Amino acid sequence: MNPSFRFLPLLLLSLLLAAPATAQDDRPTDSQVLFIISEVRPGTKNVGLIWGGDVADRDARMNSLARTAANLGMTLYLAEINTLTDLAEQYRQLTREHGVEVLWVVDPGKTLDTPQSQRFLIESATKSRVPLVAPAATWVQAGAPLTVQKRDGSIQLAVNEAAAQATSLTIPEKYSATAEVLASN
Repeated sequence: MNPSFRFLPLLLLSLLLAAPATAQDDRPTDSQVLFIISEVRPGTKNVGLIWGGDVADRDARMNSLARTAANLGMTLYLAEINTLTDLAEQYRQLTREHGVEVLWVVDPGKTLDTPQSQRFLIESATKSRVPLVAPAATWVQAGAPLTVQKRDGSIQLAVNEAAAQATSLTIPEKYSATAEVLASN
C-alpha cells in the first residue's frame, strides 16, 4: 500500500467518530459502534450482527457497515430474527458455523425487544464467552457486557464490569473516564 494512503482508513474513522449528532437521532452511528468494537476487542475479524426482522432500514445500514468493516478488516455475518425460534437457530449459526468473536444486537426491533430474547442472548453469549454489544443500557443492567451510547454529543460506554471481564473485553483508557459502570457483580 502506498505509504501516503496507509492512514486513510484511520482518518476516515476518526471523522466518523467526530460526526455531529443529528436532530432525529442521538444514538451513535453504526460505524462508530463497529469502531468501538475494534477497540474493546482488538484483532476482531468476525462480527455477528443481530437484527429484529421488523427493522425497516436494515439494507441501507448494512451497506454503510460493510464499508466500515472493510476498512477495519472485519467480516460481518447477519442474523435476521423474526421469531424466538429463529433466535436460537441463528445464534448457533453465528457462533458455531461462522465463529463470530463478537455479537452485536444492532437493532432489536419489536422481535428482540422482549425479556425472553434478551435473557437468551445474554446467557448464551456469556456462557460461550462471546462479548455481546447490547442495543441499550437496560441490557447491560441485565448482564450484557457493553453498550455504546451518545451523551451530550460524545460517545460513552455503559459497562457491566463482570460480564466485560468474563468475555475478555478491555475498555481503553480514553473511554474509562467517561464509562458508566451499570453493574460490577
